[in-house]
Amino acid sequence: MNDTDLSKLSYTLIVFMFGFSSACAAFTGAKIIQQTYRTWRRSKNIHKHPFIIMIIAEWVSSVLISIISFLFIDGVIQPGFALFFIILCLWVIQIQCIMQIIINRVALIIYDQNRVRRLKWATAVLAGAINISVFIIWMPARLQVSPHWVQLNDVWDRVEKGIFALGDLGLNVYFIYLVRKELIRYGLTKYILLYRYNIGMILISMSLDVVLIGVMSLPGQSSFIYVQFHPLMYLIKLNIEMNMAELIRKIVRAGSQASTQELYGSSEFNSVQSDRRATISRPNAAARKRSETTSSVAYLSQTGEPAAGVGLGWAVVGGDIDAAGCSCD
Repeated sequence: MNDTDLSKLSYTLIVFMFGFSSACAAFTGAKIIQQTYRTWRRSKNIHKHPFIIMIIAEWVSSVLISIISFLFIDGVIQPGFALFFIILCLWVIQIQCIMQIIINRVALIIYDQNRVRRLKWATAVLAGAINISVFIIWMPARLQVSPHWVQLNDVWDRVEKGIFALGDLGLNVYFIYLVRKELIRYGLTKYILLYRYNIGMILISMSLDVVLIGVMSLPGQSSFIYVQFHPLMYLIKLNIEMNMAELIRKIVRAGSQASTQELYGSSEFNSVQSDRRATISRPNAAARKRSETTSSVAYLSQTGEPAAGVGLGWAVVGGDIDAAGCSCD
């Protein structure tokens, strides 16, 4: 296969990925609008809900990277410092947001707000350190300052993506561990679906990471092709996270015997019945205010995300399973 054939094959692949990214962006954008409207209708205050802000930021950054990289590969935009700097800034937003979105889901089950805070900061700092290293290495390599930077980038680019893949895997494995330990273990069998669904999504997510690293090794004149695949991969991951939030919302709502009017009602909504009685009690969680508890469940059941600064644990109050709020700022 000659260089012309390779170039045509590479361009065909790029066009395919851009088209697929556009379709995925439209589909995911419609879901974001739906969830944003649902949240706005309930609270009238979108900026107080980090989950909504993060999914919008993730979507916008992915779409912009897709468009900019396609225009660059197509020759419309010329290479330069400004182009690569903008792409890296959008990439940082993309990476940080998807990690925090996953942690937002994990925080639904963690009681200890300090543990949630430590997890958030540890992930942000680790991801930030890698982001800085990419600025230091990737930028000179793209500007072709010297062959040394190009060779170093060829190695570090793959290592860095492997680290993020392991981080994604670790957070998701931690989530299914908590679902099994904190919910299924105590008889909440309705969460088995969430457990199994998350395992399936882990396999898909890890497959995307492997494909991304593989795309980096494709032959052709442009080693920039993998950047076009990057937004597609993260749009799919974003869609997975939003589907996960929707599934959690449906499970919680299915377990509640409250009417729709009660769920949209005031803070006087006092209890949420579980589908079965628990076999354990958690005194510390049970001691929390019921007003905070019930409003958290009501909000989650409608939006698929915790209320601002509130996570979701499970406690036994009077023999019935109620949700116990815990701050996870």
